[in-house]
Amino acid sequence: MEKDTLTLIREFLDTNTGLDCDFIDENKVRITQSIDGKSIEIDKLVVEQILERKDSTGQPFLQVNFMTGSKILLTKNLIGFKPIQLSGLDFEKIPNVVTTPDLLSIVEALSEFDGTEDSEVLTLRMMFSSILEGGEAVGFNLSKERLWLSQVLFLSAVA
Repeated sequence: MEKDTLTLIREFLDTNTGLDCDFIDENKVRITQSIDGKSIEIDKLVVEQILERKDSTGQPFLQVNFMTGSKILLTKNLIGFKPIQLSGLDFEKIPNVVTTPDLLSIVEALSEFDGTEDSEVLTLRMMFSSILEGGEAVGFNLSKERLWLSQVLFLSAVA
């Protein structure tokens, strides 16, 4: 007998410490990352397939494919997702799989600039937007992170 989608997810997360799993009802689960408190809800009715895989170091992870064509990766500590492809962004500069903590790293890098608008600042802004939109596309609420970019840009402009 094949295991239920949410059972597979729960069993995987029970062996990992960085992600918490809460059942909302018999069809939905909320997964929360300990590192930043960001969560995502998974409705088993929109899951197409779950693949149990291993990364290049042999660490297990789950790949959750949704009927919409999007997917997430559940690792020991993080939920990975694809950034959105934006016109003008060189995708050689951004990983194929990103996480919500990557947004903070970009904001920290942007805060080091003195207000001048050069190509590196533009690239970082585009990377931030790409990751933000990718995270929202798979179900993360990143409204607070949307404000980070405008605050950093304002503070660097008045510095």
